[in-house]
Amino acid sequence: MDITLGLDFGTHQSKLCLSYMPNNDTVHEFVEFLTPEGEVTTLFPSVIQVNEDDTIGIGFVDDNHCKGVLVPKPIMNELPEEPSVMLPDKPHKSYPPKPKVVEQDWKEKLMAISNGKDKNKIAQEEWIQTCAKVDYDYTKQVNSWKQKCDTILETHAIWQKKVDSIRSDYAKVLSAWENKNKRCLYFKYFKLSSFSANYPWNKDNPIGADILSVWYLTYLMLYVKRMVFDKFNEKFEDSIAVQMGVPSGVNTIHSEQIKKQAYKLLVAARELMEFFSSPEDFCQTDYHELLSMTVLPTTDIYEKADNYGFFVLPEAFAGLQSLTNRKRLSQGKMHLLVDIGGGTTDIAFFTINEDLTPDIHTMNSFHKGLNYVFESFCEENKGFSISDAQELFTSDRSLFEKGLTLYRNELSTQLNRLVEKIKREYYKNMSNVKDKMGISKLTKAMNGCPIVYCGGGSLYKEMRVRTEYFTDERLVDKNTLNIPNLKTRITKDDYFTILATAYGLSVPQFEEPKMTDLSKLFANIAINVAAGKTSKEEKTEYGIIDD
Repeated sequence: MDITLGLDFGTHQSKLCLSYMPNNDTVHEFVEFLTPEGEVTTLFPSVIQVNEDDTIGIGFVDDNHCKGVLVPKPIMNELPEEPSVMLPDKPHKSYPPKPKVVEQDWKEKLMAISNGKDKNKIAQEEWIQTCAKVDYDYTKQVNSWKQKCDTILETHAIWQKKVDSIRSDYAKVLSAWENKNKRCLYFKYFKLSSFSANYPWNKDNPIGADILSVWYLTYLMLYVKRMVFDKFNEKFEDSIAVQMGVPSGVNTIHSEQIKKQAYKLLVAARELMEFFSSPEDFCQTDYHELLSMTVLPTTDIYEKADNYGFFVLPEAFAGLQSLTNRKRLSQGKMHLLVDIGGGTTDIAFFTINEDLTPDIHTMNSFHKGLNYVFESFCEENKGFSISDAQELFTSDRSLFEKGLTLYRNELSTQLNRLVEKIKREYYKNMSNVKDKMGISKLTKAMNGCPIVYCGGGSLYKEMRVRTEYFTDERLVDKNTLNIPNLKTRITKDDYFTILATAYGLSVPQFEEPKMTDLSKLFANIAINVAAGKTSKEEKTEYGIIDD
């Protein structure tokens, strides 16, 4: 029996979907896992821990058995140098001595009365004027002195506030360290670090992100290997093709690097599988021994991947495949897809071929998702872990408004750039028929077109944004996917949004996803217009040349 495993390797959790044909009808089944509490889930956490006995645990954290490493005592940040509080002396006010009364004989007094120039009166008036100037100058000096004192005192107050903040933060950190001066060896975000240079792996971690990714994939494939053998008596090596999704962008070179990295991880995991009979056997191996056994290939990567039945697809394409495969999106329109995951957001501009497969014209991926919102919250609220933030987020998203706003701004920027790129390519290709095909033709055609959201992050309306043209907002759900012959019982409808990519990956692909460059897309329309073809004669104009 030919079986396809759709492997959606996620930043926070992974989702796996099997498709097979027992009786000529394709059956889809999501792989289920047991939580430590004994509950069944289709969402397998992307986490690995090292246990106290140096074995490993994959998927779920168990603090009671997790190996701890001593955490150095925190060092308080250096305090800024204290500014001087020496205040300048207060200005002194000094009046000139009063003028002495000059004795005058009767002739001088008579003369003063006749000409109005009494020496004593003049001296007195001049003294009063001098005293008034002294008062004026003194007032200016005192005001200047007060300003200097206020500046000195304010500078010291700012310094004191900084010192108090540093000491307060240190007291909290020290208290946390005293309560738990051992750090549990469990690892998250290794998938993100393996595929993105924007998330460098912490050098203090004793195990590299690539190694952890290989171990995680090894466990998943061993788990599916046993499941398939128990259900169908089929061997993994003989019957299963694995299709894994990866983040991808418009940059061809970068996308090829990501695909190569994915194949390296898959090949290494597949070769590591050979040494173990079960996922439990794998986890019971000393992690030091696993380190020596894990080898990432450097040559013949693509040949080995092909021999093992591995196929890497852009996550955006897989998300689209889950929709177009069931005719939930129609031909004759332009579409946007926004897949909001834990660590990345994938955006794709696409149309639909006559064979109902997506034709992607441009796509992009940026490294922000739900975890970015959680991390923004934790940066502002010291002492909260990512897990704490996740729990809070489900109950009160108003606490995360800053991170949500920053994320929405980034998503809006990326969408606007994509729309502007579409406009530029259209204008460039319509230069010969611009009298008939002005830019308004394109904008009118884009208006009201679908923007489809999927991925766990899109479940929250606070993560989604409104667009100027693609205003038909749709959220992938149970009815949208309409998965045929679904064997797995999904108890929460929200899960279908999260599981969409895994389902799309389980649809067998026999060739690379079709991608028609934007320039070629619009060039064909320009040719049709120049040839005088109408929309009835030419069906691939996506509403641009409709009458």
